[in-house]
Amino acid sequence: MADYDVAVIFGLPYRDRATFPNNVFFALQGPQGDEWLDKPTWKGQVNLREHMVRRQLSASVIQAINRIRCRHVTDDRGGCPPADVFIVLPSGDQGDDILAAIRREMPGLQVVDWPFEPDGPKVRRGSAGAPHERLLTFMDNRAPGRTSMTVVARELGLKPNAKKDLQKNLRNQDHPTTLALKAIGVGYAVTGKGRSARSELVKAA
Repeated sequence: MADYDVAVIFGLPYRDRATFPNNVFFALQGPQGDEWLDKPTWKGQVNLREHMVRRQLSASVIQAINRIRCRHVTDDRGGCPPADVFIVLPSGDQGDDILAAIRREMPGLQVVDWPFEPDGPKVRRGSAGAPHERLLTFMDNRAPGRTSMTVVARELGLKPNAKKDLQKNLRNQDHPTTLALKAIGVGYAVTGKGRSARSELVKAA
């Protein structure tokens, strides 16, 4: 890991806010009474507990960053090999404080925004009432075999009524959708009767 040129830090190592800062402060300064627990101030820090949590987070993040090759000093000015670090920080003052601490400990750091989206880029579905093109694309990319209409409806985002309309069109051998599917080797098949009936699209090998 010491020779890697990229680090990705997703998630921060939070400790228990109710015990960690209190235990550390008590260990260094001795037990405190209820008044301090209600208002944990010390040497100008209005909320020492929060300050300690942020410092602990900052130290852990800086240590994680320096696991890769940026820890290797290459010149007498403290230079290091180039490396990229991707990190997700909380919004607001806490994230700003952690970033400021990283900058202090790693002077010369270049910071740029990372357009990260946890759930991936948003994809807008087309109209559920006009699935023709999306259906053709979906089936064209499918491997040969059978695909149930339940799977098709889920992939295309079709509501029950739209699914029924599509199945009605597929039963029509002259419908444009049916003809377009045939052109790529896909046919519509229904097996069974009544509630046990199963509707599928069958793609030839």
